[in-house]
Amino acid sequence: MEFMIEAGFSYGEHSLQTLTVITAKNNTNKNNDGIWIIYIHGGAWRDPEVTDKSILRTIETLLQTSQYQHLVQKNVAGFASVSYRLSPHLAFPQDATTTPKSKYRNAKHPDHLQDIIFSINFLQSKYGFGSNYVLIGHSCGATLALQTVMRHSLLVDQNIPAIQNPEVIVGVAGIYDLRLIRDTHKEITAYNDFLVGAFGENEEEWDHLSPAKFQNFRKSWPEGKKLILVSSSGDELVDEAQMDCMSEFILSMGSGINIEMQKGTLKERHNDIWKNGVEMAGVIKNVLDWIDSKYFKDYENMKE
Repeated sequence: MEFMIEAGFSYGEHSLQTLTVITAKNNTNKNNDGIWIIYIHGGAWRDPEVTDKSILRTIETLLQTSQYQHLVQKNVAGFASVSYRLSPHLAFPQDATTTPKSKYRNAKHPDHLQDIIFSINFLQSKYGFGSNYVLIGHSCGATLALQTVMRHSLLVDQNIPAIQNPEVIVGVAGIYDLRLIRDTHKEITAYNDFLVGAFGENEEEWDHLSPAKFQNFRKSWPEGKKLILVSSSGDELVDEAQMDCMSEFILSMGSGINIEMQKGTLKERHNDIWKNGVEMAGVIKNVLDWIDSKYFKDYENMKE
């Protein structure tokens, strides 16, 4: 089965509200039973050099490596990668008086999360895969992935479309406690800067938005079959305290969510995980192994 790029989808008027979609050439839209892989990039909610195209090296690895090809061909209907509006970045200044509104980066919460919701709605409306997808996020993309199932608590009175939640969420080098990551790196002002830029100065609001402090995952995510948290021993930007606090919180709630912790299984630096594509492809391969397994099929039958 061959895959092809369907380039240039837009789900909004801003230049960053775009999607890269890669589907099987014989995909028959709403009749394909394979799972979808949807990727949310990181970049501290503000880096304009990290976009939906950042997943392409990973997908190339999956499609061109013999040990991965069969799993992908057997189980995957399509890949999608999301760009979303970004917050300002001091290293990439813009002039508000001359920059078109459609290119100006001044997003604040809930803008980033709203964009993820609208992009998933676009994909589900076009391809009809419902909850049959894996949502993978890197760094702040992992925050956003988990916030999608928190949306009814975080986006009260916001005009958002209906979406179906994913069956699996994967956080790779993710940020799960906003205040904790700032406090862990107090000597580096950039952490406080990007958090204030994305969420404002109210630190109680940071707590409210942090996945590692959300009390209602089971109620908000009944479709959930598995939460996978992955970290890298070579990560110089996001420390393992983030994975620890998220996993400990989920386990302490006794929520019944099936959680898998892959602590330190990756070895590369924070951004090399996706830049090189090899380790991110390995993460996806492990998810596909589980989906392809008898255990997953038995789990599906048990949930019916």
